Amino acid sequence: MSSAKSIFKNSVLVLFAKVANAIFAFLTTIVVARYLGIEEYGNYIFIITVVTFIIMFADFGNFQILVRELSKSKDNMAGIVGTVFLLRFIVSAALLSIIFFIINYSNIDPLAKKCIYLVIIPTLFFALNTIFVAVFTAHNRFGFDALMQILSKAGEFFAIIFIVIFKFGFVALFGGIAIVYMLNGFIGLFIYLKNYGVPVIKYDLDFWKFIIAESLPLIMVTFFTIGMVRVDIFVLQYFKDAKEIALFNTAHTFIYTLMIIPQSFVSVMYPVLCRLGERDNDRSVFAFGYKKAFKILYIVSLPLSIILINQSDKIMQIVFGPKFSASAVALKLMGLAVIFLFLGFLNSFSLVSLRKQKLILASTVAAFLLNFAFDLLLIPKYGYIGASIASGIGYFAFFAFSFYFVRKNLGQLNLSHTIIRPFLGAICMIAFLTYFHNASLFIVIPFSVTIYALGLVASGVFLDEDVKLMKSVIFR
Repeated sequence: MSSAKSIFKNSVLVLFAKVANAIFAFLTTIVVARYLGIEEYGNYIFIITVVTFIIMFADFGNFQILVRELSKSKDNMAGIVGTVFLLRFIVSAALLSIIFFIINYSNIDPLAKKCIYLVIIPTLFFALNTIFVAVFTAHNRFGFDALMQILSKAGEFFAIIFIVIFKFGFVALFGGIAIVYMLNGFIGLFIYLKNYGVPVIKYDLDFWKFIIAESLPLIMVTFFTIGMVRVDIFVLQYFKDAKEIALFNTAHTFIYTLMIIPQSFVSVMYPVLCRLGERDNDRSVFAFGYKKAFKILYIVSLPLSIILINQSDKIMQIVFGPKFSASAVALKLMGLAVIFLFLGFLNSFSLVSLRKQKLILASTVAAFLLNFAFDLLLIPKYGYIGASIASGIGYFAFFAFSFYFVRKNLGQLNLSHTIIRPFLGAICMIAFLTYFHNASLFIVIPFSVTIYALGLVASGVFLDEDVKLMKSVIFR
Protein backbone atom coordinates (compact mmCIF):
# COMPACT_ATOMS: atom_id res chain seq x y z
CA MET A 1 0.00 0.00 0.00
CA SER A 2 1.36 3.40 -0.94
CA SER A 3 2.14 6.02 1.67
CA ALA A 4 -0.73 8.26 0.51
CA LYS A 5 -3.26 5.43 0.68
CA SER A 6 -1.97 4.41 4.10
CA ILE A 7 -2.32 7.97 5.45
CA PHE A 8 -5.81 8.24 3.98
CA LYS A 9 -6.89 4.90 5.47
CA ASN A 10 -5.49 5.79 8.90
CA SER A 11 -7.11 9.24 8.80
CA VAL A 12 -10.49 7.70 8.01
CA LEU A 13 -10.13 5.15 10.82
CA VAL A 14 -9.18 7.78 13.40
CA LEU A 15 -11.95 10.12 12.26
CA PHE A 16 -14.52 7.32 12.31
CA ALA A 17 -13.46 6.30 15.84
CA LYS A 18 -13.69 9.89 17.10
CA VAL A 19 -17.13 10.44 15.61
CA ALA A 20 -18.42 7.09 16.90
CA ASN A 21 -17.00 7.79 20.37
CA ALA A 22 -18.59 11.24 20.50
CA ILE A 23 -21.97 9.84 19.47
CA PHE A 24 -21.92 6.94 21.94
CA ALA A 25 -20.66 9.17 24.77
CA PHE A 26 -23.40 11.72 24.15
CA LEU A 27 -26.11 9.06 23.90
CA THR A 28 -24.83 7.51 27.13
CA THR A 29 -25.10 10.88 28.86
CA ILE A 30 -28.70 11.30 27.69
CA VAL A 31 -29.76 7.80 28.77
CA VAL A 32 -28.08 8.01 32.20
CA ALA A 33 -29.39 11.52 32.90
CA ARG A 34 -32.97 10.59 32.02
CA TYR A 35 -32.77 7.33 33.99
CA LEU A 36 -31.24 8.69 37.18
CA GLY A 37 -32.73 12.15 37.48
CA ILE A 38 -30.91 15.26 38.66
CA GLU A 39 -29.58 14.24 42.08
CA GLU A 40 -28.31 10.75 41.20
CA TYR A 41 -26.94 11.93 37.85
CA GLY A 42 -24.88 14.55 39.68
CA ASN A 43 -23.40 11.81 41.90
CA TYR A 44 -22.73 9.70 38.81
CA ILE A 45 -20.78 12.52 37.14
CA PHE A 46 -18.72 13.17 40.28
CA ILE A 47 -17.65 9.50 40.42
CA ILE A 48 -16.78 9.44 36.71
CA THR A 49 -14.72 12.63 37.18
CA VAL A 50 -12.74 11.11 40.07
CA VAL A 51 -12.01 7.98 38.01
CA THR A 52 -10.96 10.11 35.00
CA PHE A 53 -8.29 11.88 37.05
CA ILE A 54 -7.00 8.59 38.49
CA ILE A 55 -6.61 7.08 35.01
CA MET A 56 -4.81 10.21 33.82
CA PHE A 57 -2.16 9.83 36.52
CA ALA A 58 -1.80 6.11 35.79
CA ASP A 59 -0.97 6.85 32.14
CA PHE A 60 1.21 9.88 33.10
CA GLY A 61 1.29 11.09 29.50
CA ASN A 62 3.72 8.53 28.12
CA PHE A 63 1.73 7.42 25.06
CA GLN A 64 3.32 9.85 22.59
CA ILE A 65 6.79 9.26 24.03
CA LEU A 66 6.29 5.49 23.81
CA VAL A 67 5.18 5.74 20.17
CA ARG A 68 8.29 7.79 19.40
CA GLU A 69 10.66 5.33 21.10
CA LEU A 70 9.02 2.29 19.52
CA SER A 71 9.20 3.92 16.08
CA LYS A 72 12.96 4.37 16.52
CA SER A 73 13.68 0.98 18.14
CA LYS A 74 11.33 -1.60 16.64
CA ASP A 75 13.93 -4.34 17.12
CA ASN A 76 13.75 -3.86 20.87
CA MET A 77 9.95 -3.61 20.96
CA ALA A 78 9.35 -6.56 23.31
CA GLY A 79 11.82 -5.16 25.84
CA ILE A 80 10.41 -1.63 25.74
CA VAL A 81 6.82 -2.83 26.07
CA GLY A 82 7.70 -5.16 28.96
CA THR A 83 9.60 -2.44 30.79
CA VAL A 84 6.82 0.12 30.42
CA PHE A 85 4.19 -2.49 31.31
CA LEU A 86 5.97 -3.23 34.60
CA LEU A 87 6.29 0.50 35.31
CA ARG A 88 2.58 1.07 34.65
CA PHE A 89 1.68 -1.89 36.88
CA ILE A 90 3.72 -0.47 39.78
CA VAL A 91 2.30 3.04 39.26
CA SER A 92 -1.26 1.68 39.12
CA ALA A 93 -0.74 -0.36 42.30
CA ALA A 94 0.66 2.70 44.10
CA LEU A 95 -2.23 4.83 42.87
CA LEU A 96 -4.75 2.27 44.09
CA SER A 97 -3.19 2.27 47.55
CA ILE A 98 -3.23 6.07 47.72
CA ILE A 99 -6.78 6.35 46.37
CA PHE A 100 -8.19 3.70 48.69
CA PHE A 101 -6.55 5.44 51.66
CA ILE A 102 -7.86 8.89 50.67
CA ILE A 103 -11.37 7.68 49.86
CA ASN A 104 -11.59 5.57 53.00
CA TYR A 105 -10.84 8.57 55.25
CA SER A 106 -12.73 11.21 53.23
CA ASN A 107 -16.30 12.39 53.71
CA ILE A 108 -17.42 11.10 50.30
CA ASP A 109 -20.84 9.46 50.30
CA PRO A 110 -20.56 5.70 51.15
CA LEU A 111 -22.45 4.75 47.98
CA ALA A 112 -20.03 6.82 45.88
CA LYS A 113 -17.09 5.09 47.58
CA LYS A 114 -18.57 1.70 46.73
CA CYS A 115 -18.96 2.67 43.06
CA ILE A 116 -15.39 3.99 42.83
CA TYR A 117 -14.04 0.76 44.35
CA LEU A 118 -16.15 -1.23 41.89
CA VAL A 119 -15.01 0.50 38.70
CA ILE A 120 -11.44 1.65 39.35
CA ILE A 121 -9.51 -1.64 38.96
CA PRO A 122 -11.20 -2.70 35.66
CA THR A 123 -10.69 0.81 34.30
CA LEU A 124 -6.98 0.77 35.22
CA PHE A 125 -6.66 -2.66 33.59
CA PHE A 126 -8.26 -1.36 30.39
CA ALA A 127 -5.99 1.71 30.50
CA LEU A 128 -3.00 -0.62 30.02
CA ASN A 129 -4.22 -0.94 26.44
CA THR A 130 -2.60 2.42 25.68
CA ILE A 131 0.74 0.56 25.71
CA PHE A 132 -0.54 -1.85 23.06
CA VAL A 133 -2.10 1.01 21.09
CA ALA A 134 1.33 2.68 21.05
CA VAL A 135 2.84 -0.46 19.49
CA PHE A 136 0.21 -0.65 16.75
CA THR A 137 0.51 3.11 16.14
CA ALA A 138 4.30 2.88 15.82
CA HIS A 139 3.71 0.28 13.08
CA ASN A 140 1.13 2.54 11.35
CA ARG A 141 -1.72 0.18 12.26
CA PHE A 142 -4.40 2.55 13.55
CA GLY A 143 -7.22 0.03 13.34
CA PHE A 144 -6.44 -1.37 16.80
CA ASP A 145 -6.83 2.05 18.43
CA ALA A 146 -10.10 2.66 16.58
CA LEU A 147 -11.37 -0.79 17.59
CA MET A 148 -10.54 -0.31 21.28
CA GLN A 149 -12.13 3.14 21.37
CA ILE A 150 -15.35 1.99 19.73
CA LEU A 151 -15.57 -1.23 21.79
CA SER A 152 -15.21 0.71 25.04
CA LYS A 153 -17.77 3.44 24.29
CA ALA A 154 -20.25 1.22 22.42
CA GLY A 155 -19.95 -1.51 25.06
CA GLU A 156 -20.50 1.03 27.84
CA PHE A 157 -23.56 2.42 26.04
CA PHE A 158 -25.22 -0.97 25.45
CA ALA A 159 -24.40 -2.17 28.98
CA ILE A 160 -26.11 0.91 30.39
CA ILE A 161 -29.10 0.40 28.06
CA PHE A 162 -29.43 -3.15 29.41
CA ILE A 163 -29.26 -1.93 33.03
CA VAL A 164 -31.78 0.83 32.38
CA ILE A 165 -34.28 -1.51 30.69
CA PHE A 166 -34.21 -3.93 33.63
CA LYS A 167 -33.96 -1.10 36.20
CA PHE A 168 -31.02 -2.59 38.11
CA GLY A 169 -30.23 0.73 39.80
CA PHE A 170 -27.40 3.19 40.41
CA VAL A 171 -24.62 0.81 41.52
CA ALA A 172 -25.34 -1.57 38.64
CA LEU A 173 -24.39 1.18 36.17
CA PHE A 174 -20.82 1.09 37.46
CA GLY A 175 -20.90 -2.70 37.60
CA GLY A 176 -21.80 -2.74 33.91
CA ILE A 177 -19.02 -0.27 33.09
CA ALA A 178 -16.56 -2.38 35.08
CA ILE A 179 -17.49 -5.57 33.19
CA VAL A 180 -17.19 -3.84 29.81
CA TYR A 181 -13.75 -2.40 30.57
CA MET A 182 -12.48 -5.67 32.00
CA LEU A 183 -13.63 -7.58 28.89
CA ASN A 184 -12.14 -4.96 26.56
CA GLY A 185 -8.89 -5.10 28.51
CA PHE A 186 -8.65 -8.85 27.86
CA ILE A 187 -9.60 -8.37 24.20
CA GLY A 188 -6.83 -5.78 23.76
CA LEU A 189 -4.31 -8.04 25.48
CA PHE A 190 -5.33 -11.02 23.32
CA ILE A 191 -5.04 -9.05 20.06
CA TYR A 192 -1.62 -7.71 21.05
CA LEU A 193 -0.27 -11.15 22.05
CA LYS A 194 -1.58 -12.68 18.82
CA ASN A 195 0.18 -10.04 16.70
CA TYR A 196 3.40 -9.36 18.59
CA GLY A 197 3.89 -12.15 21.12
CA VAL A 198 4.68 -12.00 24.83
CA PRO A 199 6.63 -8.89 25.93
CA VAL A 200 9.82 -9.27 27.94
CA ILE A 201 8.94 -8.06 31.44
CA LYS A 202 12.05 -6.50 32.97
CA TYR A 203 13.23 -3.90 35.45
CA ASP A 204 15.11 -0.97 33.90
CA LEU A 205 15.40 2.00 36.25
CA ASP A 206 17.30 4.18 33.75
CA PHE A 207 14.62 3.73 31.09
CA TRP A 208 11.90 4.43 33.66
CA LYS A 209 13.60 7.69 34.61
CA PHE A 210 13.90 8.60 30.93
CA ILE A 211 10.22 7.85 30.19
CA ILE A 212 8.99 9.76 33.23
CA ALA A 213 11.22 12.78 32.50
CA GLU A 214 10.14 12.88 28.86
CA SER A 215 6.46 12.44 29.74
CA LEU A 216 6.34 15.06 32.50
CA PRO A 217 5.52 18.07 30.24
CA LEU A 218 2.78 16.06 28.52
CA ILE A 219 1.18 14.95 31.79
CA MET A 220 1.15 18.60 32.87
CA VAL A 221 -0.65 19.61 29.67
CA THR A 222 -3.10 16.71 30.11
CA PHE A 223 -3.69 17.53 33.77
CA PHE A 224 -4.46 21.20 33.16
CA THR A 225 -6.53 20.43 30.05
CA ILE A 226 -8.72 17.91 31.89
CA GLY A 227 -8.64 20.17 34.93
CA MET A 228 -10.06 23.06 32.92
CA VAL A 229 -12.93 20.80 31.84
CA ARG A 230 -13.54 19.14 35.23
CA VAL A 231 -12.45 21.58 37.93
CA ASP A 232 -15.93 23.13 38.01
CA ILE A 233 -17.37 19.78 39.13
CA PHE A 234 -15.01 19.47 42.10
CA VAL A 235 -15.75 23.04 43.22
CA LEU A 236 -19.49 22.44 42.81
CA GLN A 237 -19.17 19.27 44.88
CA TYR A 238 -17.39 21.21 47.63
CA PHE A 239 -19.70 24.25 47.79
CA LYS A 240 -23.03 22.92 46.46
CA ASP A 241 -24.61 19.51 45.80
CA ALA A 242 -25.18 16.80 43.19
CA LYS A 243 -28.11 18.67 41.63
CA GLU A 244 -25.87 21.63 40.74
CA ILE A 245 -23.31 19.25 39.21
CA ALA A 246 -26.02 17.62 37.08
CA LEU A 247 -27.39 20.91 35.78
CA PHE A 248 -23.91 22.12 34.87
CA ASN A 249 -22.69 18.88 33.31
CA THR A 250 -25.65 18.28 30.99
CA ALA A 251 -25.08 21.64 29.33
CA HIS A 252 -21.30 21.24 29.33
CA THR A 253 -21.53 17.76 27.78
CA PHE A 254 -23.61 19.15 24.95
CA ILE A 255 -21.02 21.86 24.28
CA TYR A 256 -18.07 19.49 24.49
CA THR A 257 -19.69 16.97 22.11
CA LEU A 258 -19.62 19.68 19.43
CA MET A 259 -15.81 19.58 19.64
CA ILE A 260 -15.87 16.64 17.23
CA ILE A 261 -16.36 19.26 14.47
CA PRO A 262 -13.07 21.18 14.97
CA GLN A 263 -11.29 17.94 15.92
CA SER A 264 -12.25 16.33 12.63
CA PHE A 265 -11.44 19.42 10.57
CA VAL A 266 -8.11 20.20 12.24
CA SER A 267 -7.08 16.52 12.15
CA VAL A 268 -7.35 16.66 8.36
CA MET A 269 -5.48 19.98 8.28
CA TYR A 270 -2.78 18.91 10.76
CA PRO A 271 -0.40 17.15 8.32
CA VAL A 272 -0.56 20.19 6.03
CA LEU A 273 0.12 22.57 8.93
CA CYS A 274 3.06 20.40 10.04
CA ARG A 275 4.63 20.58 6.59
CA LEU A 276 4.11 24.33 6.44
CA GLY A 277 5.51 24.67 9.96
CA GLU A 278 8.83 23.27 8.78
CA ARG A 279 9.43 26.41 6.69
CA ASP A 280 11.22 28.46 9.32
CA ASN A 281 12.21 31.18 6.86
CA ASP A 282 8.78 31.69 5.36
CA ARG A 283 5.77 31.90 7.66
CA SER A 284 3.54 33.60 5.07
CA VAL A 285 2.32 30.29 3.63
CA PHE A 286 1.55 28.97 7.11
CA ALA A 287 -0.26 32.22 7.94
CA PHE A 288 -2.32 31.81 4.75
CA GLY A 289 -3.34 28.27 5.73
CA TYR A 290 -4.09 29.35 9.31
CA LYS A 291 -6.33 32.21 8.16
CA LYS A 292 -8.32 29.92 5.87
CA ALA A 293 -8.80 27.37 8.66
CA PHE A 294 -9.72 30.18 11.08
CA LYS A 295 -12.30 31.47 8.60
CA ILE A 296 -13.97 28.09 8.12
CA LEU A 297 -14.14 27.28 11.85
CA TYR A 298 -15.44 30.77 12.66
CA ILE A 299 -18.15 30.57 9.98
CA VAL A 300 -19.24 27.12 11.24
CA SER A 301 -19.13 27.94 14.96
CA LEU A 302 -21.01 31.25 14.74
CA PRO A 303 -24.44 29.78 13.80
CA LEU A 304 -23.98 26.94 16.32
CA SER A 305 -23.41 29.53 19.04
CA ILE A 306 -26.50 31.50 17.97
CA ILE A 307 -28.72 28.39 17.93
CA LEU A 308 -27.54 27.26 21.38
CA ILE A 309 -28.13 30.71 22.88
CA ASN A 310 -31.51 31.27 21.23
CA GLN A 311 -32.96 27.76 21.44
CA SER A 312 -31.35 26.41 24.62
CA ASP A 313 -34.67 25.84 26.40
CA LYS A 314 -36.10 23.66 23.62
CA ILE A 315 -32.81 21.82 23.09
CA MET A 316 -32.54 20.77 26.75
CA GLN A 317 -36.25 19.87 26.86
CA ILE A 318 -35.94 17.56 23.84
CA VAL A 319 -32.56 16.01 24.66
CA PHE A 320 -32.60 15.60 28.45
CA GLY A 321 -36.25 16.05 29.36
CA PRO A 322 -38.19 18.46 31.57
CA LYS A 323 -36.24 17.54 34.74
CA PHE A 324 -33.18 19.29 33.30
CA SER A 325 -34.95 22.35 31.89
CA ALA A 326 -33.14 24.60 34.40
CA SER A 327 -29.81 23.75 32.71
CA ALA A 328 -30.97 25.72 29.64
CA VAL A 329 -29.49 28.81 31.32
CA ALA A 330 -26.11 27.05 31.55
CA LEU A 331 -26.32 26.00 27.89
CA LYS A 332 -27.16 29.57 26.90
CA LEU A 333 -24.13 30.92 28.79
CA MET A 334 -21.72 28.29 27.48
CA GLY A 335 -23.11 28.69 23.98
CA LEU A 336 -21.18 31.96 23.91
CA ALA A 337 -17.96 29.96 24.31
CA VAL A 338 -18.45 27.66 21.31
CA ILE A 339 -16.61 30.01 18.95
CA PHE A 340 -13.62 30.25 21.31
CA LEU A 341 -13.58 26.46 21.78
CA PHE A 342 -13.42 25.86 18.02
CA LEU A 343 -10.74 28.47 17.37
CA GLY A 344 -8.75 27.51 20.46
CA PHE A 345 -8.47 23.99 19.07
CA LEU A 346 -7.01 25.39 15.85
CA ASN A 347 -4.53 27.51 17.83
CA SER A 348 -3.39 24.47 19.80
CA PHE A 349 -2.65 22.38 16.69
CA SER A 350 -1.00 25.37 14.98
CA LEU A 351 1.43 25.86 17.86
CA VAL A 352 2.33 22.15 17.78
CA SER A 353 2.94 22.44 14.03
CA LEU A 354 5.25 25.39 14.73
CA ARG A 355 7.06 23.30 17.41
CA LYS A 356 5.89 25.65 20.16
CA GLN A 357 4.30 23.08 22.51
CA LYS A 358 5.45 24.92 25.63
CA LEU A 359 3.24 27.85 24.63
CA ILE A 360 0.23 25.52 24.69
CA LEU A 361 1.14 24.54 28.25
CA ALA A 362 1.44 28.21 29.22
CA SER A 363 -1.95 28.99 27.66
CA THR A 364 -3.60 25.97 29.31
CA VAL A 365 -2.19 26.72 32.78
CA ALA A 366 -3.23 30.39 32.57
CA ALA A 367 -6.76 29.45 31.41
CA PHE A 368 -7.07 26.77 34.12
CA LEU A 369 -6.03 29.16 36.89
CA LEU A 370 -8.45 31.81 35.62
CA ASN A 371 -11.28 29.28 35.40
CA PHE A 372 -10.53 28.00 38.92
CA ALA A 373 -10.38 31.53 40.35
CA PHE A 374 -13.78 32.43 38.89
CA ASP A 375 -15.17 29.10 40.13
CA LEU A 376 -14.18 30.01 43.68
CA LEU A 377 -15.60 33.49 43.21
CA LEU A 378 -18.93 32.63 41.54
CA ILE A 379 -19.97 29.10 42.52
CA PRO A 380 -20.62 29.74 46.26
CA LYS A 381 -23.25 32.33 45.32
CA TYR A 382 -24.49 31.34 41.87
CA GLY A 383 -23.92 27.56 41.76
CA TYR A 384 -24.05 25.90 38.34
CA ILE A 385 -24.68 29.25 36.62
CA GLY A 386 -21.46 30.60 38.14
CA ALA A 387 -19.65 27.44 37.02
CA SER A 388 -20.95 27.97 33.47
CA ILE A 389 -19.69 31.56 33.45
CA ALA A 390 -16.30 30.48 34.84
CA SER A 391 -16.03 27.71 32.26
CA GLY A 392 -16.80 30.13 29.43
CA ILE A 393 -14.17 32.55 30.75
CA GLY A 394 -11.65 29.71 30.82
CA TYR A 395 -12.30 28.77 27.19
CA PHE A 396 -12.08 32.40 26.11
CA ALA A 397 -8.83 32.81 28.07
CA PHE A 398 -7.26 29.78 26.36
CA PHE A 399 -8.23 31.14 22.95
CA ALA A 400 -6.91 34.63 23.79
CA PHE A 401 -3.56 33.41 25.14
CA SER A 402 -3.00 30.83 22.40
CA PHE A 403 -4.03 33.32 19.68
CA TYR A 404 -1.53 35.81 21.09
CA PHE A 405 1.24 33.21 20.75
CA VAL A 406 0.13 32.22 17.23
CA ARG A 407 0.09 35.86 16.16
CA LYS A 408 3.48 36.43 17.77
CA ASN A 409 4.95 33.64 15.61
CA LEU A 410 3.09 34.49 12.39
CA GLY A 411 2.93 38.27 12.54
CA GLN A 412 -0.06 40.45 11.64
CA LEU A 413 -2.92 38.22 10.46
CA ASN A 414 -5.54 40.85 9.43
CA LEU A 415 -8.62 38.84 10.40
CA SER A 416 -10.99 41.80 10.82
CA HIS A 417 -12.86 41.15 7.53
CA THR A 418 -13.10 37.45 8.36
CA ILE A 419 -14.74 38.27 11.70
CA ILE A 420 -17.02 41.13 10.55
CA ARG A 421 -18.39 39.92 7.18
CA PRO A 422 -20.41 36.92 8.49
CA PHE A 423 -22.38 39.26 10.76
CA LEU A 424 -24.96 39.97 8.00
CA GLY A 425 -25.90 36.30 7.88
CA ALA A 426 -25.75 36.11 11.68
CA ILE A 427 -28.10 39.10 12.14
CA CYS A 428 -30.61 37.65 9.66
CA MET A 429 -30.41 34.31 11.45
CA ILE A 430 -30.97 35.89 14.89
CA ALA A 431 -33.97 37.85 13.57
CA PHE A 432 -35.53 34.69 12.12
CA LEU A 433 -34.93 32.62 15.28
CA THR A 434 -36.32 35.37 17.49
CA TYR A 435 -39.47 35.88 15.42
CA PHE A 436 -40.17 32.14 15.13
CA HIS A 437 -38.88 31.26 18.59
CA ASN A 438 -41.93 29.15 19.45
CA ALA A 439 -41.82 27.10 16.25
CA SER A 440 -40.56 23.52 16.21
CA LEU A 441 -36.82 23.10 16.60
CA PHE A 442 -36.74 20.75 13.60
CA ILE A 443 -38.19 23.51 11.42
CA VAL A 444 -36.39 26.64 12.62
CA ILE A 445 -32.87 25.16 12.58
CA PRO A 446 -32.78 24.15 8.86
CA PHE A 447 -34.42 27.42 7.80
CA SER A 448 -32.18 29.57 10.02
CA VAL A 449 -29.02 27.85 8.75
CA THR A 450 -30.19 28.40 5.15
CA ILE A 451 -30.79 32.09 5.87
CA TYR A 452 -27.34 32.33 7.44
CA ALA A 453 -25.73 30.72 4.38
CA LEU A 454 -27.55 33.10 2.02
CA GLY A 455 -26.38 36.01 4.16
CA LEU A 456 -22.78 34.78 3.83
CA VAL A 457 -23.07 34.67 0.05
CA ALA A 458 -24.72 38.11 -0.09
CA SER A 459 -22.00 39.69 2.06
CA GLY A 460 -19.22 38.25 -0.11
CA VAL A 461 -17.65 36.15 2.63
CA PHE A 462 -16.41 33.51 0.19
CA LEU A 463 -13.74 34.86 -2.12
CA ASP A 464 -12.76 33.27 -5.44
CA GLU A 465 -9.60 31.90 -3.86
CA ASP A 466 -11.71 30.25 -1.13
CA VAL A 467 -13.89 28.49 -3.72
CA LYS A 468 -10.85 27.31 -5.68
CA LEU A 469 -9.13 26.08 -2.51
CA MET A 470 -12.22 24.15 -1.39
CA LYS A 471 -12.58 22.55 -4.83
CA SER A 472 -8.93 21.49 -4.88
CA VAL A 473 -9.20 19.92 -1.42
CA ILE A 474 -12.46 18.10 -2.20
CA PHE A 475 -11.39 16.71 -5.58
CA ARG A 476 -7.91 15.80 -4.38
